[in-house]
Amino acid sequence: MKIYDLPEVDELDPHGFIEITNGDSTTSGLTSISDYFYASISEGASEPGFARRNHFRGKNLGPKLDAFHYSGIQDGSFKDIWIGDYWEDSDGMRWRVVDIDYYMNAGDYNYNKRHHILVMPDFSIYKTAVNETESYYTLIDKHSWKDVQFVGDIPAKTKAIADKVFPNQGSLGPTYLDIEEIDAYIRDTNNMPYGSKWTSSSVKLPNQMMLAASLTNTPSITTSLIDNNCVNNRQLALFKITGAEYLKTDDRFWVRDMVGAYNLVYMENGWVRNSPINKIDDVETGIRPIIIIG
Repeated sequence: MKIYDLPEVDELDPHGFIEITNGDSTTSGLTSISDYFYASISEGASEPGFARRNHFRGKNLGPKLDAFHYSGIQDGSFKDIWIGDYWEDSDGMRWRVVDIDYYMNAGDYNYNKRHHILVMPDFSIYKTAVNETESYYTLIDKHSWKDVQFVGDIPAKTKAIADKVFPNQGSLGPTYLDIEEIDAYIRDTNNMPYGSKWTSSSVKLPNQMMLAASLTNTPSITTSLIDNNCVNNRQLALFKITGAEYLKTDDRFWVRDMVGAYNLVYMENGWVRNSPINKIDDVETGIRPIIIIG
């Protein structure tokens, strides 16, 4: 049967296969239709990360990061990694790729040049409350969520949980990548934020822009200054593509923004909210961190 004798089809079965031939028309193999689709998008792209961060796939990449995927992150090819792909740990938690090269060429004086991915669990990995020693009177001296006294060390506890999924890659180097960014505000004599300062870490709490692409809870009347300085000034690719699909859950988790002198921000069922410290200091709220792998 010749090709033109085959019937036309309106839809492709994603579980079907495409025959791959060489230049001499001999068959070299088969590929699934779904794999061919993604390969055709990224093949030959000058910046593979750009193509991959704008298409959702949602593939299970296994129980933990391996050398193959880690090498692809390091060299910028991002082989077999797309937005929405995930590693699923032994407890059933899915650690999902939410962005690719989000911080590339961003930062203060030492601009980040290393390729990386941002990974975020689908739900909170544990819950914590603000330490009972915090109050109106102590919170006004804080510059950042890192300065707020939560119960437990958030970055340390996050890595202790994530290490089983993102182990050290031995000769390839450490898995976690520290990125320098603004996540702290300088307060004036009225305890309102007017400027910002740089910090560095590989574990972060998301801010409002990364989740909802909007400053629903603005820190002060001087937000234009803070926003212009901030490198976390755009929505993560996963939420840009899927909307609130991975945010509208019953899971209540901390967002790192601070509002005014006394209020902390959190997200619940897709809504970004804030509450005075005296109303939430004894309420356990989830930690749904962003981890930078690179």
